[in-house]
Amino acid sequence: MLKKLAVIALVIVASLLVAGCTTNTSSSSTPTPTPTPTPTPTSTSNLDYSSYYQKLWEGSGMIVERTFTKSTNVRGNDVYLGIMRNATLSQGTGVTTVMELTKSKNESTQLYDKYVSDKLAADFTPRSDWIAQFKASDTGNYTNIWIGQSGSQQFYVMYRYNPDVSSWELTTEAS
Repeated sequence: MLKKLAVIALVIVASLLVAGCTTNTSSSSTPTPTPTPTPTPTSTSNLDYSSYYQKLWEGSGMIVERTFTKSTNVRGNDVYLGIMRNATLSQGTGVTTVMELTKSKNESTQLYDKYVSDKLAADFTPRSDWIAQFKASDTGNYTNIWIGQSGSQQFYVMYRYNPDVSSWELTTEAS
C-alpha cells in the first residue's frame, strides 16, 4: 500500500512539473513578468439575428417578401439580406435591404463613404429633400444617412451603433 501511495505521489508531482505548475523558491532569481493577453473582438458569427431583422422591418410598416438570411461577406462581416415592400403601397416594388454588422464605427464610416462615392460616380443624384424627411422621422438614431436617385432607382445607405445586436450596423436599401 505504501508503494502505491509513493507511486501516486510521484505521478502527481510529475504531472504538475509537465503542466508547468512549479514555483521557484530561490530568492536570488528575478521574477519573469507574465504577458498580458490582448483582448480581441468577439466574433458574433455564431449568433443569427435573422428573426430580429424580420420583426424589426415588419414592425416598421414593411412587408417582408423574402425573409432575412445570414451570410458572411469578403470582409468577414455578418450580413443579413431580405427583400421588403412598403405595406402602404399595394403595387410597390421590392426593395433589397442589407444590414452588415461591421467591426467598428470607423469601418462603417469608410463603407458608407465608399457607397456614396460609388453611387455619385454612377450618376445617382443626392435627394436632400428625402434625406431631411428621413432624418426628421429617424427613430433608429442613425449616425449618417444618404439617399440618392438615378431614374427610377433609389439607393439608401445609413449606419449606426445598434445595441440590440451589439455592433455597428451599415444598412443599404436598393430598388
